[in-house]
Amino acid sequence: MIRLTLPEKPVELTSELEEALIEEFRSSEKAVWHASYIQKPLLEMTAHKCAYCERQLGEGVNVTLDHYVHKNQAPEKVVAWDNLLPCCQSCNSSKGTYNVLTEPFFNPVAAHIQAHLEMTAGGMFKGISVEGRAVIGRMGLNASDQKVPPRYRLIQKITEFLEDCDDLCEKLEQQNTPRERTKLRNIVRSLLHMTRRQSEFSAIAATILLHDPRLEEAKNCLERLNDWNVDLSQMLVNAQEIALTLRIKQVQPHFS
Repeated sequence: MIRLTLPEKPVELTSELEEALIEEFRSSEKAVWHASYIQKPLLEMTAHKCAYCERQLGEGVNVTLDHYVHKNQAPEKVVAWDNLLPCCQSCNSSKGTYNVLTEPFFNPVAAHIQAHLEMTAGGMFKGISVEGRAVIGRMGLNASDQKVPPRYRLIQKITEFLEDCDDLCEKLEQQNTPRERTKLRNIVRSLLHMTRRQSEFSAIAATILLHDPRLEEAKNCLERLNDWNVDLSQMLVNAQEIALTLRIKQVQPHFS
């Protein structure tokens, strides 16, 4: 999960229209929040990912809009711009009618995610606040067959890439060839691409990657070869912004 920044409210969603949509929902329970001018900017906010579990929406994963404060508990907020979050059907169903007004929970738009969640090396979330534990339990972030196996596969892919980096760094220590140097740079770029906000499970990728010393070794190797560039530096900074604390005891890398 990553912290989200709410975009500007659509100009189409005027106060008058809001009032009309609220009344329509109250009288018919129609899903008045599915207009494209509402859904499109919200999906852009999450990079077309679930706001809670970071699964990519579409291509077999249904797009829904969650009412952070449930619509039955606060019908006046049924199209409130700060009350709508794109999410997968699984997360929406899991949250159900949970009352965030009276029970612990946190909103990824407003919350500092790192204050609520940590991660294990196996990609499991750990709650470090009452709200964080509630989100993990209610949303099934560590229990769902739809959410956990894809995270394992991502971690396995990261591990394989890092092993390749390790081998290439050893080869480049012995003989500096353009081919091996390009391969190393491309693999590091591919790894950092997994941590982009647009990428599925980007917070997990960033957390695993930034706590593995092999990334720092690859970075140091590219720097020695004058092959570390501004784009890679910016991607690394972006990854650091969304990474969670890894819940194991180990030496933390210090990136310069």
